[in-house]
Amino acid sequence: MTLHITLWDDDERPIRLNNKKEVPQLILSPILKERLEEIDRLLDLDITLKQGGYFVSAGRCHSYLGQYQVRDINFFLQGAAESRLLRKAEGFRSRLAKSDNDYNEVLYQGIMAALGYRHNQCSFQRLAEFIKYKKIRQIIQRYPPDKKPLAIQSIFLTRSGLMPLLSTGFDEPTKYYLKCLGEFDVLSELFKKLELDWRIPGGRPANSPYRRIAGMSYLLAGKAFQFSGIINALANNSVGIRKELTRLLSVPAIGFWATRSTFDARAFSNEYALIGRERADEIILNVVIPLAFLYAQIEKNIALHKSVLSLYRAYPKLTANYYTRFMKQRLFKSDSKLYSDTVGNASAQQGLMEIFNDFCNKGYEGCEHCGFLEWLKD
Repeated sequence: MTLHITLWDDDERPIRLNNKKEVPQLILSPILKERLEEIDRLLDLDITLKQGGYFVSAGRCHSYLGQYQVRDINFFLQGAAESRLLRKAEGFRSRLAKSDNDYNEVLYQGIMAALGYRHNQCSFQRLAEFIKYKKIRQIIQRYPPDKKPLAIQSIFLTRSGLMPLLSTGFDEPTKYYLKCLGEFDVLSELFKKLELDWRIPGGRPANSPYRRIAGMSYLLAGKAFQFSGIINALANNSVGIRKELTRLLSVPAIGFWATRSTFDARAFSNEYALIGRERADEIILNVVIPLAFLYAQIEKNIALHKSVLSLYRAYPKLTANYYTRFMKQRLFKSDSKLYSDTVGNASAQQGLMEIFNDFCNKGYEGCEHCGFLEWLKD
């Protein structure tokens, strides 16, 4: 017997096999006892103690890693990085099949998920799945350029449940902003309201979902947000590819959210970009490059394939995150010189994260039975 298991059933359509036979479904969301973020936290097990945000013990793999030359460590990190790239590309292949081979739709969904960070990724992804890229582009055609971002913000904030129910109790700039959004109330009726679980407290205020929604609204409203434009930039294979891509995917400090994190928060003393260069870099590595890599594969475009791989392998190192800090201690025992010699670019960091996902994240196994340790021994 075949059973279809899903977290939500927002399509409200039966699942059928090729022979037209309907498949029973198990919907998980009504029976969850924990918030999605809490479940995610429990699954993402920490397997060492932390001290001041850093990890206090090296893994058993550290002693074996020390037997390798720097070039050998570089080699297997590069291999892990390319495994990560292939895995992400295959994930996009599945999304592409569900989107009638619309690369713009998949790009949009991927960027939305990337803007959600870890704690709001599910909510951003789900919002993108039910407010389609094509529908947004169709709606905003009726508005002048300066109104397009506000129209998108109104749709996203209302349908996501982030819009306040009342406009009272706010300062004057917030009241004026809400009044501007109110001009687009009719658009919200085109989409049903989703029950999303947002995590607002904690984290950097500049990274709040309100600000990321605003940033996405400016990307979607602009003419530059087209997958074809990204492919053209990559196909040129010039030294300025990274600069061009970050330009396409960054949004400066603009509008109400340039100085706000929530509707009722005090305004920042300084303005902050809605999507800065650091976040654009993350989008390029985790969305643009894997999707372009997949496109090159499908189209059998060898020149583009080489260009994408070249960019991936040479991409400058990004700011350290939870996973790279963990792996620095786990593999290198915080040996800064060895770490800098072997982790010199972003793809090496991606390789560390792939090793984390494949081995270290399986906290219930521990170092004793780690497959990576066995691989190093061989």
